[in-house]
Amino acid sequence: MERLGVDGVEIAWEERGSGEPALVLVHGYTGSSTDFIDHVDYFAKSRRVITLDHRGHGQSGHAAPETYTLEQLTNDLIALIEHAGKGPVDLLGHSMGGRVVMLAAIARPDLVRSLILMNTTATKFEDTWAYVRTVTDQLRIRGMEFLDENPYVEPGDWRLSDESLRLRRANRDVLDVEAFIALARELSEGPPVLDELAALQKPTTIVVGRRDQIRGASKVMARAIPDSVLHQIRRAYHFPQLSNPDQWRAVIDDHLDRVDKAGG
Repeated sequence: MERLGVDGVEIAWEERGSGEPALVLVHGYTGSSTDFIDHVDYFAKSRRVITLDHRGHGQSGHAAPETYTLEQLTNDLIALIEHAGKGPVDLLGHSMGGRVVMLAAIARPDLVRSLILMNTTATKFEDTWAYVRTVTDQLRIRGMEFLDENPYVEPGDWRLSDESLRLRRANRDVLDVEAFIALARELSEGPPVLDELAALQKPTTIVVGRRDQIRGASKVMARAIPDSVLHQIRRAYHFPQLSNPDQWRAVIDDHLDRVDKAGG
């Protein structure tokens, strides 16, 4: 992976394929770019694909605890798009990455052609901080290994392959514990951005697992964003790109085809 220095922290990123506009895949809380590992080469056959690891995640550098904010993650993403995007990009954000994508589009609409908002919300992620705040002291003493005995488990993990679970565990093992703590609070206490998002007038697809607890928030976004398209993937939970890869890939293809045709 390549490295881009942003505010003193090295952000790991990678690109494959060629052609514009680029598709930028933005992972969620506790994940990394490997969350999309099974799909990058597929999309890179027809376009340039950019992935990154948020600060404190994956191969990116760890940072001062006070910099683990949604605002800073947004600044990191904007810096990468400016560095590597070569024009307006199609932005896909999963879960926390979805919120980062929203904030980037609101701050810099000139950098964004379209949005894919995946298993995310424009309001609050209410459940994460409720768990993390009860174990903060133990996490700081014992590190992320504390979760071996007190796991933070997503509903639907049982549907993932052994390899997907291995990758998720590997992401967790290299995660900065301070990022785990600070971003949990950010997700639960951050202000809503639904009105600003609805005013963007960017082609938007909302995709969510039909069994994900965040499904209701996806419906709210779909009602609020003009001309948005909502896809609910049957029997999927929070990681449809891992549990239901063919259906998920078809949704992304549909979005890109629609936006390509609209653009000329």
